[in-house]
Amino acid sequence: MKKLLVICGAGMTSSVLVSSMREAASKLPETEYRIGSCSLAQIEKYVPQADIVFLAPHLSYMEKDMRRKYPETPVFLIPAKTYSEVNGQGVLDLLKQKETVRSESLLSSAASRIAGRNSLRSLTLASSSMMMVLVTGGVFVVIHNFPYQPYLDLIKGTRVDVLLSAVEGLTINCIAVYMAFLMGWHYGEKNGLSPGHAALNSLVSFFILLHIQNGSLDLTYLGTRGLFCAMITAFVSVRIFKLTRNVSLRLFRPLQTVPRPIRESFLSIVPMFCSVLLFMTITAVFAMSDYHSFPAFIYETLQSAISSLMGRNLFSIQLSMLFINLFWYFGIHGGQVVGSVTKPILLPLSMENIAAKQAGVPLPNIIHSQFFVLCTFGGAGSTLGLAFLMAFFAKSVHLKQLGRISLPMGIFYINEPIILGLMMLNPAMLMPFIMVPQISIVLTYLVTAFGIVPPSIGIELPFTTPPLISGLIQGGWRLALWQLVLLLIQTALWYPFFRRQDRKYLEEESVRNSAVKDGN
Repeated sequence: MKKLLVICGAGMTSSVLVSSMREAASKLPETEYRIGSCSLAQIEKYVPQADIVFLAPHLSYMEKDMRRKYPETPVFLIPAKTYSEVNGQGVLDLLKQKETVRSESLLSSAASRIAGRNSLRSLTLASSSMMMVLVTGGVFVVIHNFPYQPYLDLIKGTRVDVLLSAVEGLTINCIAVYMAFLMGWHYGEKNGLSPGHAALNSLVSFFILLHIQNGSLDLTYLGTRGLFCAMITAFVSVRIFKLTRNVSLRLFRPLQTVPRPIRESFLSIVPMFCSVLLFMTITAVFAMSDYHSFPAFIYETLQSAISSLMGRNLFSIQLSMLFINLFWYFGIHGGQVVGSVTKPILLPLSMENIAAKQAGVPLPNIIHSQFFVLCTFGGAGSTLGLAFLMAFFAKSVHLKQLGRISLPMGIFYINEPIILGLMMLNPAMLMPFIMVPQISIVLTYLVTAFGIVPPSIGIELPFTTPPLISGLIQGGWRLALWQLVLLLIQTALWYPFFRRQDRKYLEEESVRNSAVKDGN
């Protein structure tokens, strides 16, 4: 039996493709296949178990790294047309090739260098791992602050009010603590260290950096204010861990025969001692400064400056979206590449909004980590309206079939089929692919800035949360209504380009059918 693994960004489109591959494989009695799929976050877990790996076309920038890391496992890059059509038989036909096709381009190389860095990948994985905490905390913030005065009066001063406040405090208000641990875990794992020991070392180092006054820790930086500090602490502590581990290997060489968990604990003693010594020194130095603590210094000089530049600047968000769409246009997962850089910057802005909601004060940020999905529907390019037009109004067979495949996925922000089957390297669709999300971002920013719709809370919902539902949760009925209006605007913007492309495909199909009829 051969074990086949299909990898895509979130593991969703690939799971649909796997169903088609299984159906095709059932008609091949000469070979037995066991076929599965996984996301980027699950590569280290599942690739070692696979005999053959299929890489989604928008992950081509990872191809070289995959071949280097797993030299014994054949890696096939699925063609864009095959992937967009969810053609399981076409994927299995790749196995007939004597050697895998290698793809390398300047853009793929650049994307690989950006998204392939262990530090950025670890940040992405840590943010994904923390989603359950953020979603749970965000839901309880909404429950605790539900905009209905009789309900608020009922729970005020009761045990229910106290419990809801406790849940908020131990989820949203401790985000920096969780980031220090998770970033240490994933970055340690990427560097070949024991992830548990690396995470614990990072967490202890972060606590040491907190300002101590009258024998008590300053809890100000356990939440969003300490997020950047937690990331930096995890990065530095893991690097120290890796550098000093060689000393431990020589020091505890006689422990080669003891069980691995015990041996790893002994090997972690010297790295932790060095980390504690370094961060104690940093804490002592900053205690004598005007900032009083290292987290305060990072927040006031670095985090605030970057957030103002990136998060509170409409042009910077438009630029981010432009790069996302350009990467996708050339068949590279723009969300993974650009998001690995922007997510850590925008996440604190979401947490600031949630904290403001807790405090009952106006929300400070229009732009945050959830802003994109609140105003661009269907995935990159805001293609949900286009998918609707193709599914119900297309006259060409190609667009109608592609629309029927893409529409159900597009509702949940999955649009690889429509991008790879229509947008990729298609000059006729480049303009709307870039223009529609840009217009959507500007309009949403303006209606929020003028108070027509409320700023969104910033709860870290799963990116697959459908529009209208996400608007209702993030800002109430006015934001949900705006999403509906914006979806109609996006559909109207796509319409002339859809009609032109549909006519083109219809003419090509007519010529092809005539040729077949004439025996050519």
